[in-house]
Amino acid sequence: MRVSSTVLAYVRPADLTYNIASGLLQGRVGDTSISASAGSGGRAGSKTAGALNWWLANNPFATAVKLAKDKSNPGGPLPLGKYRIAPHEKRADMLRLAPFDAAQMHGRTGMLIHGRGPRGSDGCIVPTDFAVVRLLCSLVKSRRERGEPDLVLQVIAFGQDLDRQNRTA
Repeated sequence: MRVSSTVLAYVRPADLTYNIASGLLQGRVGDTSISASAGSGGRAGSKTAGALNWWLANNPFATAVKLAKDKSNPGGPLPLGKYRIAPHEKRADMLRLAPFDAAQMHGRTGMLIHGRGPRGSDGCIVPTDFAVVRLLCSLVKSRRERGEPDLVLQVIAFGQDLDRQNRTA
């Protein structure tokens, strides 16, 4: 019996981990270590003053919050689970996050890893340092060119900061 590459990637250990609670993207890709602060949801990473929604940004209890159709309300952070990291179809400075289990997404789509901008994150992972985005894009592209499997990202929520919204409210 032959096992699909999707099944193998789902069960293999993740190359990178994003911890929503701590806002850390970490892991190892070949000889390269990755450790970066990042935001997800609530317009984290926005360059627009006052745009951040502190309740949604990096709040693991808000992963099912969808971006409003008119974009008046931001989305929550990236849902927990495993994702395949692939090059974006059109943009060389973004990476596509494809969930291994669509049911984990709560009807949400279009998740990426990208740099900071006017909108920020409505669920995407936005590292605070754009050099990290460029490095990841380069690593993902190189793996593809060598015929290696795409990177796997595990999104978790672990740590003592899980109740920070309640403490600051």
